[in-house]
Amino acid sequence: MVSSIYSNWTLSNFSAGWGNRYAHTNIVHDNQMLVMGGYPNNMNDVWSLSDGATWDLVTGSAGWSGRYYHSSVVFGNEIFVMGGNGSSKFNDVWSSSDGATWDLVTGSAGWSARAAHTSVVYNNQIFVMGGVLSSTGFNDVWSSSGGATWDLVTGSAGWSGRYHHSSVVFDNQMFVMGGYDG
Repeated sequence: MVSSIYSNWTLSNFSAGWGNRYAHTNIVHDNQMLVMGGYPNNMNDVWSLSDGATWDLVTGSAGWSGRYYHSSVVFGNEIFVMGGNGSSKFNDVWSSSDGATWDLVTGSAGWSARAAHTSVVYNNQIFVMGGVLSSTGFNDVWSSSGGATWDLVTGSAGWSGRYHHSSVVFDNQMFVMGGYDG
C-alpha cells in the first residue's frame, strides 16, 4: 500500500514563464531545478527554479542548437545535454557548470545521432541507452567518463530496440522501462 502522502498534489505555479512545451529535459543541479529545451519550436532555452515558485530565465539561447527528445544528466557537478532532435538528429554532447554558459564536449559522440533516448549516471560513468533514428529503435548502451569519448558497452542489450522509454538507477542497478519499439 502506498502512503496517502503521495496522493495529495498541489499546483505550484499555473504560469511558470517558460511556456507550453514537451520533449524537454529536467534535472536538479546546485539546489535548483532546471528545464532545458523542448518542443514546439526546437527550443534551446534554460530555466531555473530555486524557491519553489518563481522560474527565472537562465539563458534564452544556450550554446547547443534548439532541440527536443534529448537527454540530460548531472555528472561531476556539470550539466550535460546529449543528442536529440531539432533541425536534424544530433549526437553531440554539451556541458555547463551553471546552465548559462555551455561548452561543446564533442560534436560527434561514439553513438549515432538519435532522439528519444535515455541517459543515467552510474558507477562514475554517463550511460546513453536506446533511442531512435528515422524509425529504427536502438538497443545499444554506451558509456563515458566525461562525455568526450564513448565506449560501446553492448550493441544489443537484452531489451528490444526502443525509444520514448525511461531509465533509472536503483539499488545499484540500471533499469530500462517501457518505451516504443515500432
